[in-house]
Amino acid sequence: DKAVYYELNAYAESHGFNADKIDIVSFAMRQVSQHGRSKARRERGGVQGVAGQVGKTGLTVSSMAASEFMSPADFTAAFEEATVVVAHAGTGSILAARQAGKPLIVVPRRADRGEHRSDHQMATCRALASDPAITIVEDPSRLEMAILELLEAATEPCVAEAASRQQPLSDLRAYVRDTVRALPRRVAKAPTHRVLAVSSTGGHLSELVEVVQELTSMDLVFVTTRTQDRQFFPRSRHFAVRENSLSAPWGSLLCAFQLALLIIRIRPDVVVSTGAAPGFLAALIARITGAKAIWIDSFANADKVSLAGRMAKPVCH
Repeated sequence: DKAVYYELNAYAESHGFNADKIDIVSFAMRQVSQHGRSKARRERGGVQGVAGQVGKTGLTVSSMAASEFMSPADFTAAFEEATVVVAHAGTGSILAARQAGKPLIVVPRRADRGEHRSDHQMATCRALASDPAITIVEDPSRLEMAILELLEAATEPCVAEAASRQQPLSDLRAYVRDTVRALPRRVAKAPTHRVLAVSSTGGHLSELVEVVQELTSMDLVFVTTRTQDRQFFPRSRHFAVRENSLSAPWGSLLCAFQLALLIIRIRPDVVVSTGAAPGFLAALIARITGAKAIWIDSFANADKVSLAGRMAKPVCH
């Protein structure tokens, strides 16, 4: 129809399409077909709702139930109820979508747009490109089309496929468990190993929670950089230290002091960390005080080991 025709012209012009170089008729037919399907979906009730976790952005959208932060229970429930999940290339969202067996659209944050300090999310996307359950959308203008296409093709999650994608993570958990079990205990009469799990908040924390799942029978103590993270560990002790960056020396000194006090007090057999800077500091202090240290570099670093990981390598076991 005419409305779609004018939308197509505007779309083509805004994206620099040259009518002499592309099959504009074929392109138009695809768009009209998509327009018709999305219109039909809307008429029959289609998308039942949109829920979003938006952080401290102050974002309000009339068509979306926006939450600053979701509790772990609400977050899990939202993933279970979703037909399609849309997220940046954060490892927490990727892991959650895989566990729930949900199709995931990833819109990576980019350094050239001022959205991140580096392009490690682009590297993550390159590593995920072959995953059939993940759709990479680098151009936000194509996001709506990607969502509609997945909604049209939505089926029940394939449990077998979800399980196969979890296999590498299961292997990593087993490796960490067996490595910790093989370590000597610093307190000979202790009934089990004492593990200090350390990470920054956000994606690093999501990875840490996944990695230590098979250590829950041990004396597991968590250290993160946010007091609110306590809600993730209802059955374990949790301590918060100052968030810091290796480029901020004063913050690093304060964080190191807090970690040193905790490690001397808790006397862990091993420190397990997924980064970033607090994890390196904890691994260093663990080595100095006689504990072992295990470092799992963030899954987000698909192209190379992180700076903190490179610094942690000489002090970890």
